[in-house]
Amino acid sequence: MASDPNILHSVSERISRPVRGSRRREIMEKFRAGGSLYRVHAQYSRQRTSKEKKGFNYDKTGKSRKVFKKIKAESVAETLLAPDARKVIEELYDQSAIHINGDGTIKGVLQLYPVRPFCVISFMESSIRSYDALVAQKDSVLSWDATGGLIKCQQSSSKQILYYELTLAHPNIVDEDTLIPLTFMLSESQSLMTVVQWLTLFKEGYKKVFPHKKDMFPRPMVILSDRAQIFLQGGLLVFNEESYEQFLARAYRMVTHQSLTDDFSKTNIHACLAHFMVVS
Repeated sequence: MASDPNILHSVSERISRPVRGSRRREIMEKFRAGGSLYRVHAQYSRQRTSKEKKGFNYDKTGKSRKVFKKIKAESVAETLLAPDARKVIEELYDQSAIHINGDGTIKGVLQLYPVRPFCVISFMESSIRSYDALVAQKDSVLSWDATGGLIKCQQSSSKQILYYELTLAHPNIVDEDTLIPLTFMLSESQSLMTVVQWLTLFKEGYKKVFPHKKDMFPRPMVILSDRAQIFLQGGLLVFNEESYEQFLARAYRMVTHQSLTDDFSKTNIHACLAHFMVVS
């Protein structure tokens, strides 16, 4: 095996091996014990020998404090993973029902949490009242989306859990890029039935808060989404009780000036062009 005893690098260039294995775990334990980023980093920095400093060797600390910052973030993320997610959700359900709007019509934050398939549906009475006050106003935009990048499962064999969120935007109430969250869902089932169940539960909550309006659930003029078929069909089913075929027929009547009386009062689905351009 050939070897070269002469290792050369630019003067002042910081050299460091990756902080891995037991050393990385040791640093994480110090953060969990309450150590701050600067204190822990300074502790390891003091351990550097004079030769290491002379050779710009930063094996003990990494090339910059950002290495320790990342290790601390990993340590915090691990502590957020509950060993028994079902038990934690049940406790959160009970506690929120007591401490959040406990005397109101819609109590707490979590409204449904079936275990198989895993699903959590969340909304509050205040979000229902916000929806009622804003959705029918001019320039209000309702939108929804889903992502799989927010939820981390402990078991590698677990199905992917998606985070769904329904939001509202209004230029005269919030900034241009600000969204008002109305309701969200965590679900390992990505089906049309699941999405419809989610918004149907939101509608049922609306009927409880406004019993005198139970047959007048406000329709948004437009609901914005990506090109996911479950969003397009789900919006039509929930807000219009309309199939995709009926929507296409209504759209044809509208563009050919043959509209029926209630055609313009129904919600129209809008597939975001930005999503289309990214996919393309």
